[in-house]
Amino acid sequence: MSTIMIFVLTHDAVRRPKLLKTRHIPRKVIGRGIPLWPKTGLRHRLAWRLMLEWALARYFAALLPFPMAILIWPSLALPISAAPLLMFAAIYAVEMRVLAVPNAKAREALIDQAAADRVMDVVRLGSVDALTRIAAGRGLEEGLLHLVIEQSALARVPPLTIISVQQTLDGTRFVDLDHAEQHMIQDVLFSHGLDEGDLQRTNLRENVFLRAVELDPRSISAHARLQAMARNTPSLTQNGPEEPARPVSA
Repeated sequence: MSTIMIFVLTHDAVRRPKLLKTRHIPRKVIGRGIPLWPKTGLRHRLAWRLMLEWALARYFAALLPFPMAILIWPSLALPISAAPLLMFAAIYAVEMRVLAVPNAKAREALIDQAAADRVMDVVRLGSVDALTRIAAGRGLEEGLLHLVIEQSALARVPPLTIISVQQTLDGTRFVDLDHAEQHMIQDVLFSHGLDEGDLQRTNLRENVFLRAVELDPRSISAHARLQAMARNTPSLTQNGPEEPARPVSA
């Protein structure tokens, strides 16, 4: 597994936990700005990657050559500053040609349909396996669980993947996952040669960047609960993940 940029959402991980208050599931969080800022701050490369999700940061990066050119050639300061169309063209080129794959044929060329179907099969089965382990480990017997995987739509930069477990029980909430559960989810989801880049190519092909798998803990058999609780490793078996319960939706 090749880990690129994964952010598992918990109340302790974000600068403003109020971001995790929601009335509907699944909840999109990419593009929420400062509230999504991790508590690690700029010490972690994830924070720098998150900055690319903010349009103003991308616009600033696209326009950075203009003030640099003014510093290098002061005599050209007036014509450069009076060229709004050129600045607009720079922003457009970065947004639509560098960070996006707007053409449908180009998106389809990123990954073929059979490979995309395999990616989604692994993600669905892995999501059900992860939710079963969480439900069994916590003794949950009610409240729908949703494993939500949101990815950035930006191309040609390291894929940003945000994972959360959201629960419907007397309202909606984000489940606070401990470190063991966070590592288990990543290991279960991205296995068998699948990584975040494969999922991003699939999402770009289908133009879908929010995936959610739902599990009702009541559908988990006693045998599946015992198996999930007995596992002492987050890795899947060699024959692939067992399907402890059927996902309600994906």
